[in-house]
Amino acid sequence: MTVEKRQKLDWPRIETPSDWITMGYDEDLNKALEQAKSESAKLLMELRGISREQAMQLVPQVADCRVTQVVDIKKGVHCMIPKDATKRLSEPRPTADSPQYLVSYQRGADMNKSMDTASRSMLEQLQRDKGLNRLDAYGLASVAMDCRVGEMMAAEKGVHCVMPKSMWVKR
Repeated sequence: MTVEKRQKLDWPRIETPSDWITMGYDEDLNKALEQAKSESAKLLMELRGISREQAMQLVPQVADCRVTQVVDIKKGVHCMIPKDATKRLSEPRPTADSPQYLVSYQRGADMNKSMDTASRSMLEQLQRDKGLNRLDAYGLASVAMDCRVGEMMAAEKGVHCVMPKSMWVKR
């Protein structure tokens, strides 16, 4: 890992072989999302030499934003932006179970409430459909549930929580 100290940034950025990762943190998940979107737009402006308006329009097309942290006081969102400028988000976020994933979905004006409802729905689904007790469902969701941001520019933001069905095998 390398820390670039010469470049002054408002928030840290992470570079992987295929993506740049921007982030936002706040006690309010709505503000964390806005920070992550803003940082994503700044990065796109730098990388592609485009205006802020163009970058903000591009963010929902290329940035795969996910809820990073909701348990601690500070909540977080990170956005993965592909280095390949031709890549776009190809598939819509799931709103119902699919062959690959258990899915819970909530859409609303308040990301905090949407996240709470979507994650609680997943816990209930794990208890109901997989026979887990509440504590086991919570423990499993803590390490395996992936909550993704959808409709990030709309008045009502979507939270799509997924868990791979491949974690269960038939006996």
